[in-house]
Amino acid sequence: MDEKSITISSDAFGSQPRFDEEGNTIGLTYMTSETLLTMLKALLSEDMPLETALLFFTKNPARVLGLDSRKGVLTEGADADVVILDDEMNITHVIAKGKVAMEEGEVLMKGRFEV
Repeated sequence: MDEKSITISSDAFGSQPRFDEEGNTIGLTYMTSETLLTMLKALLSEDMPLETALLFFTKNPARVLGLDSRKGVLTEGADADVVILDDEMNITHVIAKGKVAMEEGEVLMKGRFEV
């Protein structure tokens, strides 16, 4: 399959099916904000190069949605959304629209309903 045609994205807390041990759907659950990181780690565990896997989460979805001039790239004029991972692929820093939201694993920006 052409790597440019693969996209992975998430509306955190969107619904997803729940399965039993035999793979039968038994209900619904929801995705968490960690779903994308879990998917990235799964791809890397199958020996996919990091550079290839990252395209599925960044450049490819941005291109499909027509947002590739400001999303999915690190370039002047883009939104400056960046997630920095350590060697174990754990999130250490997050920059959202140019503002530091997490630094050294500490959350600095919270959502509207968080305290």
